[in-house]
Amino acid sequence: MRIFLFFLRALLVNVYFYTMIICFIFFSIESFSVVYMLSYVNILTALGFLASWFSYYFIYFLPLGVIISVFSFFYKLFNQNKIQAFYIFGVSPFYILRQSLYVIAIPLSIGLLFSFFITNEDITYAKNYLIEDFAKKVIESIPPKTFEHIGGYAIYFDNKSKDSFQNMFVSENGRYIYMKKAYYKDGILYANDGEAISEENSKSYIVEFKSLKIQLYKLTSSTLSKKIVKKDMLFDILNILLTPFFILLGFYIVSNIRMSSGVFYTFLAFSVIIHEALITVLKTFILKS
Repeated sequence: MRIFLFFLRALLVNVYFYTMIICFIFFSIESFSVVYMLSYVNILTALGFLASWFSYYFIYFLPLGVIISVFSFFYKLFNQNKIQAFYIFGVSPFYILRQSLYVIAIPLSIGLLFSFFITNEDITYAKNYLIEDFAKKVIESIPPKTFEHIGGYAIYFDNKSKDSFQNMFVSENGRYIYMKKAYYKDGILYANDGEAISEENSKSYIVEFKSLKIQLYKLTSSTLSKKIVKKDMLFDILNILLTPFFILLGFYIVSNIRMSSGVFYTFLAFSVIIHEALITVLKTFILKS
């Protein structure tokens, strides 16, 4: 029991620590635009998105956190002579492997359970809701008789009432649109009774219209796709189930090859790259099937 508690303390804390570090690094790299949106929307929308995002990606990166934690643990045991203390008490290397698998089964089982409740499609839905709320806040914050840039468009209007606008002017890449009335909904500006002016070969062309749609923000579907949810769920499950095979491979290599710290970290980096490449191929295959 004491040996199991030793493995529990040595592995479990590091698994969660490494997984959180990976999540924060990924968030800082991938979400510069999202951070700006979060500062613009209300606190409940921001907290809801962050809770969904970190819940999913914690499960997504949990196998990687397990691999880094267990590989580092094996290295400390076998290459820094700490394994001798176990040999004194008659503990075999395979007992160490077995106890390690028992411990990592705890976070992996939790991850497997949560993979049935939150998928990448849920994050797409949450991000879509965030963008929609952000776009609405931006539109509502524009004062009358002021030029503002939104989603690549320059916008000006005389008056507004919530999401409705009067005498509105929109320009983009040499195209100019005037409308008497317009209203905004779900990332699209619906224009009524206006003119579209464009220039080509030093000539101006004017087209009158009764109604026109201008997409200010590209939003995905507001409903969850059951088919994609099932595929995401399958990928998350396979991602977790793949982890023990990496643990077995890492144990065999680390326990049989004497490594310096530099060689070990190179091996660890290579293992991480191989793992990420495999799950990327796996995800692509599942989503395209």
